[in-house]
Amino acid sequence: LGVPAFASALLLPCCSAATPTEPTKPSARSLRSLSKTELVWLLQLLASLVRHAGEALLPHLEVVTAIADAAATHDEIAVAQAAYKLRRRTIQCLLGTYPLDLRS
Repeated sequence: LGVPAFASALLLPCCSAATPTEPTKPSARSLRSLSKTELVWLLQLLASLVRHAGEALLPHLEVVTAIADAAATHDEIAVAQAAYKLRRRTIQCLLGTYPLDLRS
């Protein structure tokens, strides 16, 4: 998946150094200062990527959740809506099933 690339494009690097006993949580990170249209575009691309990821999303779930959490509190309504779409697609991906072959 391309989740690490989206994470580096959307999230600021961690400010505090992580210690072995207290690693830095991705949920404590904030969004980069990008324009509204750039944020919405990147969030929509990530939501499309997540849509059919299936179990491949599991190793990246914490980062995707951190991105959605950080974007959901954004001042622009379009960015928050894109964050909710990402969250919805993540839940659908993890709970939904897709038949791969409909032929009998």
